[in-house]
Amino acid sequence: MDVRKMAYQLVVRNDIENKFRNEVAGRDCLDHFLKRHKVNSHTTESSDTSCIFSGMSYSSDRRGEEWIQCLSCNLWAHTACAVPEGEYYICYFCR
Repeated sequence: MDVRKMAYQLVVRNDIENKFRNEVAGRDCLDHFLKRHKVNSHTTESSDTSCIFSGMSYSSDRRGEEWIQCLSCNLWAHTACAVPEGEYYICYFCR
């Protein structure tokens, strides 16, 4: 799938105001987004992080709960805390 179409779907699913046409993000918009949000190579498995809602650290999570990462700020949360509405997640703080 075209990355620009995925960017458009992300915006629509998270009710983010946009000026996209033809159901795709413009190339300039996509380039700007990618510059602002570098791909983070760290995952919860390789480094300790805390849930942005509960404050519980990943390393202390013994119940094996699922975690989800915000596509905007790259911070992590328990899926149960975040209650994502779709496949792409933008946290409450970034909306």
